[in-house]
Amino acid sequence: MDKLNHFKDWCNENSGFISILIFIASLWIGWMLNKLRKPKLSIRIIPKMSFYSLFAKENDKGKLIHGIVCFSIYVTISNIGNKATSIKHIELGYKSDNKLLLNKRHWIKQTHILDDFIYHFKNGGIVYPLLRTYKYGEQKKDEFLEIGKSIIGIVYFEQIIDLNSIFPKKGYSGQFPLKLKITDIYGKVKTKKLKLNRIEIDEARKINSYFGKTYDELMGA
Repeated sequence: MDKLNHFKDWCNENSGFISILIFIASLWIGWMLNKLRKPKLSIRIIPKMSFYSLFAKENDKGKLIHGIVCFSIYVTISNIGNKATSIKHIELGYKSDNKLLLNKRHWIKQTHILDDFIYHFKNGGIVYPLLRTYKYGEQKKDEFLEIGKSIIGIVYFEQIIDLNSIFPKKGYSGQFPLKLKITDIYGKVKTKKLKLNRIEIDEARKINSYFGKTYDELMGA
């Protein structure tokens, strides 16, 4: 009992010091818990509206200028971690046939396209919105990925192919092996392998009339 009373007296006499210790311990515990909290992205590719197209670009005299390859990827991105995050950028990669590149993957940055994708049918159509692509004059939508939340939309990529291109032979075949790479605001990277089926450019433009026209729009062609 004497020891307990002595301890009580000591605590009363040193209450200020104990409060400081409790405050420091609370800060340390909070810091440690925050370090343990991390976002974790999950990627799901939706086959419908995921495809690519490849076509030749000619001048007014019918002479080949270059080729253009375009990719549409319908994707759901979910945050299954325990900390909110946001997407910084999205890239699409493929491996070149060029042996000098030591089989390294070539990455294309996400390309803006001027309209949503619309799948038309007899009595109407379904709009498939773009992911992180904004029309001129519109406010930028909030893409903060809270815990347990998802965003869904089409990611579009476009690349010019010329005589010096590192575009692989597999890209001209029926299916194209690719890798999608998503980087969040904390620098965390999540990748997903996928294969896309090729469709003709005329079919792609029935879904989005601007498909394969981004560089033309930028260059005023």
